[in-house]
Amino acid sequence: MTDASSRPADAQAVLHAGNASVALLVSAYRTLCERGPGTEAEKLAIVDRLNLELTLHAQVEQELIDPALRLVADDTSLMHSARDAAWALVAHLSSGDPGEPRFDVRLLLMADDLARQWSGAEREIERRLQAAHVDTHALGLRIIERQRELLQAYGEPLPGEALEDEEADPVGPSQSSS
Repeated sequence: MTDASSRPADAQAVLHAGNASVALLVSAYRTLCERGPGTEAEKLAIVDRLNLELTLHAQVEQELIDPALRLVADDTSLMHSARDAAWALVAHLSSGDPGEPRFDVRLLLMADDLARQWSGAEREIERRLQAAHVDTHALGLRIIERQRELLQAYGEPLPGEALEDEEADPVGPSQSSS
């Protein structure tokens, strides 16, 4: 996760960074699938990070974005659909075995579907936040703070904290904001 001070804390930028981080992780996983056997440890590291990123993203949307959007629209089905897809992928990640062909294929298909849904939801969120005259900078700061709280609650390192064995991390630093 990148340090929040490295860019503006606009809510749309924070959400977009989370989406981009998930896309990078899925791309790395896809590359490992193409490499074939012998990549299970790397896949597991990506699955763990992907699970965390998706959980953070979906939870802050549910807690902070949804209430802001309800100010201007009763129909938030597009956002709910995208978040439901994220939670479904979290459930799949939590219950499967990276490296099994069926797990790999399903993860990649679900991630592709999620990316399509997030694309539409991201545009709709931006439009609705503007229509509601939401202070997106303040909302972005609240999102970042909530992500930090969740990381602490999950026992995960905060942005800028070194991992115990940084060189052993096959994924590299996370890209989402918090």
